[in-house]
Amino acid sequence: MRIPLACWLVLLLAGAVLAQAPAVQLAGVRSQKVLYGTKESIAGTVTVKNTGVEAATVTVRAWLTYDIDTMTKPQQATLTIEPGKTADAAFAWRRGLGVYGHALATEVLQDDTVLARGEDPFNVCDNFWNVALPRALGFMWQAYDAKMNPKTDPSWVQNYMKDFRGGYYNCFEHFFWAQDDFLGMVPTKDVWWSGQARYRESVVAIKTLIDTAHANGVKAITYAKLTGGGSYGMEMARRHPEWVWQNGGTLSVHRGVQSIAKWDEPLTRGLPQSWVPVNYNINDPKVVEIGIKNLCDSATFFGWDGARWDGNFNVRAETFDLNGNPVDKLTPDQIDARNAENMRLTKAYISKVHPRFRYGYNWTQGNWSQTMATTPRESIELCRDGGLIMNEYINQADSVQHPLHRWDVYAESVANDVQAIKKLGGYYGPILASQNTADGKYTNIFAYAAGAHPYYQHVWGAFVTRNSAFIWDNALTRVYNPENIIQVPASVWWRHWVFIRPIDAKCKQLIIHLINPPVKPTVGEGKKPEDVPPPLKNIEVRILPALLDGWTPTRATRLSPEPALREAVPVQAVEGVFKLTVPEVTLWNIVVIDLKKGGR
Repeated sequence: MRIPLACWLVLLLAGAVLAQAPAVQLAGVRSQKVLYGTKESIAGTVTVKNTGVEAATVTVRAWLTYDIDTMTKPQQATLTIEPGKTADAAFAWRRGLGVYGHALATEVLQDDTVLARGEDPFNVCDNFWNVALPRALGFMWQAYDAKMNPKTDPSWVQNYMKDFRGGYYNCFEHFFWAQDDFLGMVPTKDVWWSGQARYRESVVAIKTLIDTAHANGVKAITYAKLTGGGSYGMEMARRHPEWVWQNGGTLSVHRGVQSIAKWDEPLTRGLPQSWVPVNYNINDPKVVEIGIKNLCDSATFFGWDGARWDGNFNVRAETFDLNGNPVDKLTPDQIDARNAENMRLTKAYISKVHPRFRYGYNWTQGNWSQTMATTPRESIELCRDGGLIMNEYINQADSVQHPLHRWDVYAESVANDVQAIKKLGGYYGPILASQNTADGKYTNIFAYAAGAHPYYQHVWGAFVTRNSAFIWDNALTRVYNPENIIQVPASVWWRHWVFIRPIDAKCKQLIIHLINPPVKPTVGEGKKPEDVPPPLKNIEVRILPALLDGWTPTRATRLSPEPALREAVPVQAVEGVFKLTVPEVTLWNIVVIDLKKGGR
């Protein structure tokens, strides 16, 4: 068989390329932590592998990147790697370059030829809610053997770290773990069955998880609430009926005698449970004080970095004594004031012992304006000093009865709620089911563009970690009515997501989120990955200089999570208007425009 000359040339070229393929490969680059405090030193490791048959000597360079292209001076290390082996180069810096997203960047060179490049993003921030990407963690089944005994080998915890670090989760919430979620936060046993959901838990497993997470810069959040349960909660109700809410002389406890009798049997399955087995009397300040102290002691015992309430320490409208006699009857305003005071006392007590402890609440259910209309005092208190406001109900927006069922309503509501909560000092954390579907991606896009924090699950963790300054910087100011200074084609959604980010007296950034809108008008119709719109091409953005008050665009950069891009976009002055053209918006682009005072 005769092979054409052109085919021979292709084969020869392919063989040459394969022959020149580098034997040295970048096996990994890893920041020591996914989240650092502002006063912490930064450290990381670059791992290089030699797949060849001879020893290889390479140069490894590493540096920190920040903002758009700010970077440290590269550090350098020389590695000699034996065939089939790996070698590590360790690097350290005294501090990060600022607050928010960074990356540990590296390149591997041999004889001045770059063989590979890579990076690992991380955040620098003192309040982890400010940059939070929280992970949900319930029953830690990997920590126990088939007989529900704790494993003696702690290697199981690395499976969780692989999940956390792989998704760039910088905090996790362990829920339903306590013997009792109000009074049993400091275990009385080494191993127990939890009061809610009856999870198997142990002191060693929880401490191992928290200590390992902390070594990786991952913060630990405990679930908390005003009610209890399980065998521990029932015993507390028996010993102290005065601590339990009374309803007409009857203790508010679950009467599941069979469940409680078998609660602590190791291999019993399928016990019927009540959602609120033990309902404590939060109207009694002494009971509230006991619960606050128990949570504070739990933080001391385990090392929790924060708590997320699934039911605040809220009073009831009516209370009774053990004989069923009325004790007090409160108006809605009195209830709101008492609730705000309970949460204020909680924060004051715990923060005195643990100054960096953070507070989150499953609080808003519709939209924030409705929440403020009914419980203004408590809502303000929950946001104060950087509290996180969770929205669980938003995760049901695929229901036709949900007020946010339409994407246009959903997107605007999230954007407005973030701003309202931010003005009160808080952060917004909607629960999102972030599957790899069109719906999953759009719920994340609208959260990130607004400055919210997807709770429990998310997509594009590396991207938002590296670019968190353009999403979560507390200094970001939303531009209302942005069409007065910016013109964008009607095919793009953008009006709710325009911000100014101050840098210094002479520099600031104009940030515009460009979103390719969902194909279908309502949440729930994008159940497949392919249910996304075709990319938008050549999006022209015009900026009217007359309304920039003397600030001039000097350059623009577009950032995209999918496909992953960070590239310059030329800015041109054309007939008195600044123009830039974004080549393509697949789903979501962040366009960062640097502005300079007084000219280019």
